[in-house]
This record gives sequence, C-alpha cells and structure tokens, in this order.
Amino acid sequence: MSQPVVSIALCTYNGEQFLKKQIDSLLNQTYSNLQIIICDDASQDDTKAILEDYSDSRIKKIFNHKNIGYIKNFEQAINLCKGDFIALCDQDDIWKPEKIETMLNSIDDAWLLFCDSELIDEQDKLLHKKLSDLRNLQNCNVLPGYVWSNCVWGHAIFMNKDLLNYALPVPDGAKHDIWLGFTAACLGKIKYLPNPLTLYRQHTTSLTTTLPLKPIARDRDKRYKDYVEKLQWIKCMKDFVPNPEVGFFTELYKLYSDINTNRIKLFKFLLSRRKEIFSFKKKSNLSQLNEIRKICRNVFPNKI
Repeated sequence: MSQPVVSIALCTYNGEQFLKKQIDSLLNQTYSNLQIIICDDASQDDTKAILEDYSDSRIKKIFNHKNIGYIKNFEQAINLCKGDFIALCDQDDIWKPEKIETMLNSIDDAWLLFCDSELIDEQDKLLHKKLSDLRNLQNCNVLPGYVWSNCVWGHAIFMNKDLLNYALPVPDGAKHDIWLGFTAACLGKIKYLPNPLTLYRQHTTSLTTTLPLKPIARDRDKRYKDYVEKLQWIKCMKDFVPNPEVGFFTELYKLYSDINTNRIKLFKFLLSRRKEIFSFKKKSNLSQLNEIRKICRNVFPNKI
C-alpha cells in the first residue's frame, strides 16, 4: 500500500533568524513522502536568499510580489497543497523528526489533529513548559471556549484535506488556525494528541504570544478596535455553529453588539456559562470573574 502524500504549508516573512533550522527539521522527518509548500510574503530581509539555497525536489517555493498578510498567505499555501493530509508550519519553530509520522498514524477518522508542544527560547533552550501546562487542550470540543481563548495553534495542526471543503475561505474576522480548529470542533472531527512534537519558539518578534505578558495600559481607541475585532469573530462563529450551540452564540452576539447598553445582562450571561467560556484556560474562579468584568466594560472610541 502506497504512503499518502502529506503536504506542509510553511509561510515566511522576514524569517531569516530561525528559518533554516525549521526547514532542516522538515527535511529530516522520518516520514519522507512530503510536499513542502513555502509561500514568502514579500520578505525584506535574507529570507528569500535562504529559501533559494534549498533545492530539494519536495519543496515548492512561491514569492509574493506584495505583502498580503499572514492569514491570506496561509490560505494561499493551503490551497496549493496537493496531499491527502496537510500540516501547517510556522517559520521559527523546530519539528521533532517523528512529528509527521506520529500524527499520520494517530489522526484516524478525525479531520483535524493537533499535538502538544514544548516551549523553547531564542537560543533553542527548553523553557520547561508545554502548551498543555498553560491550556486545557483536551477540552477542544467545547465551542464557547474559542470565543476568548484558543487551544489549537497553527504549528500543531495536522488535517485531512476534507476539512477544507468547510473551512475555506477563511472568513473576514477569523484567524486561520483558530478557525480551522473551531470548524473541526463544530463538525465533531477534532482530536488532541498529547505528544509534544514541536519545539515552539517564544521570542519578541512572534506573531502570537503564548506565555503571559505583563498587562499594559490600553487607550480607548485600542480597546474599541479590539472590541470590533471580537464582535466580528463572534459573528463568524454564530454564522457557522451547528444548531445545538447556535443559541449561545446568537445571544452572545446580541448582547455584545450593544455592550454599553447590555453590560449587566452580558455579565450575568457570561457568568452563567463561564465553565464553558474558560474551558481552555487554567484560571481560578476569581480570575474568571475579573476577566468577565473586564469584558463587560463600556467601550467608546475617542472620536465618535
């Protein structure tokens, strides 16, 4: 029986610092029937030169003439994948050699499988933390958890191409990885693999932050922008979610869309569903209460 082709979608942008280690870890996978799609989003550093040094026949390189942003770039890379299975890849991590083989052997009838990861710093040193130390990853089927948190990071995703029939195009207001996870969860086709198969790098130029940061003061414009983005994300979920959960998302969207009027009702609603809302987060009851309070604050732009 022939081995299925597994495509890897790697997106790059100004990734010269860590890129070579990542690509080398892809080429050193124990599973060899790979197609590696690399889409560079008009990098301005030496990323293109690094990519051009690779001549492996499994690699296909696309260089965007203008920057389209990481979400559209990932969507482009995914659409170019020809494999029966697709793994997403960031430019700054390191994959363990057995990652693809292990995930292929573990996906079974799921459409999206995601693994645990070990955190490393800029010098490749282990931070002695895993993503599972920071999130309840096994709760991935709890749909309200995706509103204010996430358990599916792009670098950990391994998916059956059948998921793309439902998940693409990525709707405006959604991030590609959390949208893929949410879509698979809605379809009952998501699975968590507790093996840490990626060395997930934490550094100052990361697009996403995993380790908690010190809180920073936000001006009203930033708070309003965050509010608008969250409202758009809730709408994306409301418009896709299956019937058993549509009531939660419909009510949440109604209350959140007029937050200044509905603050008290929203607070009570979130409090009543907080177990589900915080299902991915390892928070105390007091921390959950404080976060709900912050969510329900009045939001005004500086200029109306």
